[in-house]
Amino acid sequence: KNERSGTRFALVRRSTMSALAVLRLVFGGMKDKYRMFDVNGDGTITTEEFRQVLEEMVGEPCPEADWRVFIEKVDYDSSGTVEFEEFLYALFLWFAGDSIEVGEEEDEDADEVDSAFKMLKLVFASADKDKDGFISKPQFGQALKTISSATIAAAQLPAPAAPPKAVTTALVNTLLAHVGGQDKVNFKQYLYGVYLFVTE
Repeated sequence: KNERSGTRFALVRRSTMSALAVLRLVFGGMKDKYRMFDVNGDGTITTEEFRQVLEEMVGEPCPEADWRVFIEKVDYDSSGTVEFEEFLYALFLWFAGDSIEVGEEEDEDADEVDSAFKMLKLVFASADKDKDGFISKPQFGQALKTISSATIAAAQLPAPAAPPKAVTTALVNTLLAHVGGQDKVNFKQYLYGVYLFVTE
């Protein structure tokens, strides 16, 4: 269920917090887990190490058959390694699913990771007017503005206040250059762009 007045994404029946504050905590926790396994600091972890991170986050073993299907979507070149951008996208696929659609029902059991990813999915889906899996540079900029001013239903977290961030043309161009986009971005590029926007 997606409510917009401001913009407010009512995903669970709990108190609301700044989306930026929640995303900083969620992304920060993911980065910390990634660094734990990236022991040599080269910016990659093995697919087996990623499996350990995922099982730690979900709290249960990942069935071998499910894992093989899943990792094929992440490790495109069968290199056996996962970079942080791929890691973020893989976690999105695991927690939020493949489809990017508007109008999902509330999930009262959703945690902050679920809520954050669902909010990001809804923002992208709303910006992708022609439903081709891409959003334009102006739509990407508008998506960042939406995220900056949005709130997420979440449990009370030890998160500092996060006022909205300014979204300038220069910032959008810089983020697009980092994610490899030019006049448009796909969801994977958008997700990494949001990560950079929120954490830097």
